[in-house]
Amino acid sequence: MRTTTAQATAEQDRLWAAYRKHPTDANRNALAVAYWPMLWGAAGLSGRHTGIAPEELVSDCFLALRDCIRGFDAGRGVQFSTYAYRAMLRRSYEVFRRGKRQKRTATLVRLYAPVGPGNTVADLLTASDTRPKLCQLDREWIARELEALPVEERAAVVLHVLGGHTLREAGRLLGQPHATVGYHCKKGLARLRRAFRRAGMGE
Repeated sequence: MRTTTAQATAEQDRLWAAYRKHPTDANRNALAVAYWPMLWGAAGLSGRHTGIAPEELVSDCFLALRDCIRGFDAGRGVQFSTYAYRAMLRRSYEVFRRGKRQKRTATLVRLYAPVGPGNTVADLLTASDTRPKLCQLDREWIARELEALPVEERAAVVLHVLGGHTLREAGRLLGQPHATVGYHCKKGLARLRRAFRRAGMGE
């Protein structure tokens, strides 16, 4: 179910209140995920300027957004969205300057990134004989399907699958045991697999 702008703003306000009351990793992750459209927009703009696919910048933007939540000072008179958007752009350009592009796959949504012995993300999402079709998927469609994932699953998929972090690295970043991140990632990939099939991209 898609949310309206007013609903999204109300949810962000609720999550800000929860985070200020209890500044835990879980509340910060939930708040970061609530800004998904802005995050995706920053990755898209950076991608147009750097030539890096937005899907490859999403995890870096997510981490920048989490840092912004922790360091934001409303007393400075700058809106959080402005502050965070600029920070995500800076992080993306840093990625480009450090040459991470050469270390990452350019395939859409890291579809062929290894996630286990003999397995790739594409293997987990759908049958191997449909791989050529997968590369034709629209980026906006992918963004919508990622946005539809529950908070924990989206964070796990963004960091582990899109960002290439190990489960232990993602666990440290999210403040969760690596087994928990793996569980959420597995559930998120299962939802994406079903979405691929509904879109006629799978078996």
